[in-house]
Amino acid sequence: MAKYPDQFGLFDTYGSEGIRMLELGAGTGLLSILCRKLLDLKSATDSSSSPRTPNHREQEGGQGKGLIVATDFLPEVIDNLKTCVNLNFSGETGIEIAKLDWTTFPTYMASRNAGGERGNEEEETSQFMDKPFDLVLASDCVYDETHARMLREVVSWTLRLPEDGDDGGTFVCRLLFHLMFLHFTFRILLSHPLHSVTRTPLKTPLPSMKK
Repeated sequence: MAKYPDQFGLFDTYGSEGIRMLELGAGTGLLSILCRKLLDLKSATDSSSSPRTPNHREQEGGQGKGLIVATDFLPEVIDNLKTCVNLNFSGETGIEIAKLDWTTFPTYMASRNAGGERGNEEEETSQFMDKPFDLVLASDCVYDETHARMLREVVSWTLRLPEDGDDGGTFVCRLLFHLMFLHFTFRILLSHPLHSVTRTPLKTPLPSMKK
C-alpha cells in the first residue's frame, strides 16, 4: 500500500472534504498511520514543487484532506493505539480513534436508521456515521468464522454503496486463517442492510491488483 497507494483508491477524488477511511481491528494503527502520512505527503507535493518528507506536517503544520478513523475494541488495545499514533505525529495527528464493538454495532446502526431509539449511545463511532466510508481496511483481525461474519456485517453498514454510475467504496482485507497467511485483496460490493438486494460479496480482485 505504501508503494502503490493509488491502487487502493487512497488518492481518488472524493470531493472537497477528501477521502473517508475506516480501519477495523486497527491494533497498533499501522495502516491508519501510513494512510495519514501518505495523504499529507501527497497534499504537500500537490501544493508545492519543492520536495517534502512524510513528516512535513510536523515541520510546517501541513495536513492533507480526508477523515481517518482507527477502531478497535479492548481498552488496552485502544490505549496502545493512541500511543502509537501520538508517537508518529506531533500536535494534531489527523487520525480519530474510537471503540467499535462488532457485536453491537450492526444493531446500533439498524436502530439508528429505523428512526427509533438510536441504539447503544455508547457507540463511540456514532459521531462519524453521518456518511459512509470510501475505504475500509482490515488486516489480521479475523481468527475464526464468527469474526468473519461480524466483519462482513460491520462493513455492510460502513462502506459507501454504488450509485449513479459510481462503483462505491472499497473494502480491502488481509486475513489470517488457520495459522496460514492468505493474502486477499478484493473489492466487495455490498448492499445496505436496509436495501432489498441480497448482500453477496463478489470474489473478483481489484483489476489493478491482478498479477
